[in-house]
Amino acid sequence: MKTKSLVLALTGISLFSVAHAATVTNYSGAALAGSSYSNFSIAKFDSSLGTLTGVTVFVSTAQLQGSVGITNNDAASATIDGYDSTFNIKQSAGTDLGYGSTKSGTITDVVTTPGWSGLTLAANGGQQTLTIDGGQSFDIASVNIASSVFGAYQSAGGTGFVTFQVRSTQGVNVTGGDFSVNSTATFANTNIGVTYTYTAVPEPSAFALLGLGAMGLVARRRRNG
Repeated sequence: MKTKSLVLALTGISLFSVAHAATVTNYSGAALAGSSYSNFSIAKFDSSLGTLTGVTVFVSTAQLQGSVGITNNDAASATIDGYDSTFNIKQSAGTDLGYGSTKSGTITDVVTTPGWSGLTLAANGGQQTLTIDGGQSFDIASVNIASSVFGAYQSAGGTGFVTFQVRSTQGVNVTGGDFSVNSTATFANTNIGVTYTYTAVPEPSAFALLGLGAMGLVARRRRNG
């Protein structure tokens, strides 16, 4: 009975040692995304760690910051009556990363100083500069990638990158007047992450321990015999 119990215990240990799920998350690193698309690259999964079973792409950080300038070019005065900001993320051109269509998130009625609502733009070049208050973040849903494109996310040694493109655009609504918007000082502080789920390859030491355990069982049975 003791020998049988020991065999069962070793079997349980061997199953755990030979195959178990693990995760690793790589990040692009925080950078500023402006009104034109910029690249955010994340390291691929190291296939030597095991068999890839899941890939999730997510926006770790996307926080609006900076300021936007509005100029009234008309001979009549105008009034600001809305300020929204939109964040876009898409997979890089020419590579199928299984991310699907462009994902977007919008901050409606961006909080600014001074408050945008009802601000007047004087005629013939009247200007307002709206400074974005901190702590306003875009909400972008994570995406689980189909297994059919896992090959694009992994390589031997984890060399290479997967690349996504990100931008933050500003939309200002003005009643009356012919106006222009300068949003070159507005950015989304962005960090993109990819979580890799995989079945880990057992360490050589695990097999060595199993071998020693088996040898011990054989020796014990001989003594008992």
